[in-house]
Amino acid sequence: MLLVIGGTGKVGRHLVRQLRGEGTPVRMLVRDPARATELEALGAELVTGDLREPKSLDRVMPGVDRVFLLSPPDERQSELQEAAIDAARRGGVRRLVKLSVVGADERSPFPLLRWHGETDAYLRGTGLDWTILQPQSFMHNVLAFAPVVAAEGRFYAPDTGRVPVVHPRDVAAVAARALTDAGHEGHTYYVTGPEPLSWGDMAASLGTALGRDVAWVDVPASAAAEAMAGIGMPDWLVESLLGLYAMGARGEHLSVSPVTREVGRIEPTTYDEFAREVAPILHAAAGAPAVPHRT
Repeated sequence: MLLVIGGTGKVGRHLVRQLRGEGTPVRMLVRDPARATELEALGAELVTGDLREPKSLDRVMPGVDRVFLLSPPDERQSELQEAAIDAARRGGVRRLVKLSVVGADERSPFPLLRWHGETDAYLRGTGLDWTILQPQSFMHNVLAFAPVVAAEGRFYAPDTGRVPVVHPRDVAAVAARALTDAGHEGHTYYVTGPEPLSWGDMAASLGTALGRDVAWVDVPASAAAEAMAGIGMPDWLVESLLGLYAMGARGEHLSVSPVTREVGRIEPTTYDEFAREVAPILHAAAGAPAVPHRT
């Protein structure tokens, strides 16, 4: 049995769909079963629990030999993920694949990257057959700008350089192979899209898919921080996101990786393909009907 922790997130949903499509038995730890009805219909077994409840972790482990670990950003992230790793060891799990983040480092000045780095280091020392995935920024992050793209035909963000953003579906493909195939134990995989792109490149692709002009407007990091705080983001998350932006602007972690092809065994999704995929979401944000994308 393969356990997915974090199966209702962007990567997790794609992973469960792929695993069930391949006939792999899947159990999911979920806080709210109502969010996983589509995946349950595919044959995933749902067990209600929470990383904050150690007893629920032990309850979900019987019969599990492989675990995929993903959890949303949280101030207690290191503690919660390490508790899940410990529960896996107690339950006799032999293989654990963890979703980390690009630039994860236990010495990082940015909280989210530091917490992921701490848990990555902890996992490496457990004796489990581990694989760590460190994906680049997700293509879907641009959807945070959907209302302003729909209303103004533009979005505002600090310069991040040219980043090989990745589709969560591609990360899930790599995770599926790391969970079910031999030879991935002890590897840390950096997962990217097929090409480095600026915000301006992404805006152009979105404009083509929407059939209208879309522009990126460069703003100071301080303005971005104010906007993030204004929608309720905690300080540590704002600091971490701005840190990722700054890393890109400095040219750090911007190489293109072959992992999606070589490990995931698929062609990485291009940004043009992604833009066509999300065009209906952006149209819906404006209350407008979806239209065919411009060629």
